[in-house]
Amino acid sequence: MPSTPSILPSLSAANGDLAGWQRYLRAALEGRVDVPPLSQASAEIAAMAADGEANTAVLAQLIERDPTVAAHVIRVANSAALAPRVPIVTVPQAIAWLGMGEIQAIATSVAVRSRLFSGGHYDALLKPMWRRAVATAYWAREIARPSHTLVDLAHLCGLLCRIGRPVVVRCLVRAPDGADARLADSQRVALIDEFEAAAGAALCKVWSLPEPVSTAIRGWRDEPGGTGWERQLRQVRLADLLAARTLGEPQDPLQDARIGAAIEALHLPPDVVRSLQDSEAVVRQALDALD
Repeated sequence: MPSTPSILPSLSAANGDLAGWQRYLRAALEGRVDVPPLSQASAEIAAMAADGEANTAVLAQLIERDPTVAAHVIRVANSAALAPRVPIVTVPQAIAWLGMGEIQAIATSVAVRSRLFSGGHYDALLKPMWRRAVATAYWAREIARPSHTLVDLAHLCGLLCRIGRPVVVRCLVRAPDGADARLADSQRVALIDEFEAAAGAALCKVWSLPEPVSTAIRGWRDEPGGTGWERQLRQVRLADLLAARTLGEPQDPLQDARIGAAIEALHLPPDVVRSLQDSEAVVRQALDALD
C-alpha cells in the first residue's frame, strides 16, 4: 500500500477528527485493494466440489494436500450437528458423509478465514466478524434449503456479505508507522462501518467473484430490484438478522420486527418458518465446529 505522508502526520493531532483517516481509506480503496488472493489449493477444491461429476478419489487427494482443509473437513464430519454413527477418520469418508456442497463451503471458509480474519492485535475485533460470517452463511443455507434453490450459493453469499469489514481492518493495520494504534475503538468501528461497502466492492474485483456473490456484497442491505438475484439478496438479509440474534449482537429493539419483515419479503410458507426454528441448533453447532 503506498505511503501517504501528507495525510498520516495529522492523525495523531486530529483529536477525534476522522477526516485524515477517511482520506487515507478512500485512497487505499480506489485502486486495486491490497489483499492476498485465495489460495490455489482452496480454489481448486471449491471448483472441483462444485462440479457435479467430480471424481471423489481425486478430490480427496487434493484435499489431503492441504492439511488445514483436511482437518476442517474431518472435524465438521464428526461434529455433533451431523452425528455420524461411527467416527469418520479419512477424507474420502468425510466427502461421502458431507456431500460436495459442504466440502465446497468448508474449502472456501478456510481460505477466506486464513486470508482476512487473522490480524495479530486485531484478532479480538476479527473473531466476532468471523463468527458473524459463519453464522450468516449457515443461516442462508438453512433458509434456501427447503426450496432447494442454489443452497451452496446462498452459503457463499452469506459468508461474504460483510467481507468489506475485515478488508477495512487490513487497511488500518497496514497504515504506515503504526498510526492505527492511535485510533480509539469507537473511531475504528466508525471507519469500518463507513467503508465496509467500498472495501467489499474493491475485494470483488481482486478475487473476481461471480456476479451473484458480488451483487450480494454490494447490495444485500438495499431493497433488491433489477439485479436478477432478488431472492438471494433477501435470503442474505434475513440470514444476517438471524445470525445477529443467534450471536446476541447487537440488542436491537426492532430486531423481531425486522426479522418478520424479511420473512414476509421472501413469502416463506408457515411450515418453512417453523422449520427455521429448528435451524438455530444447526447453526450453533456449525459455529462450534468451525470456530
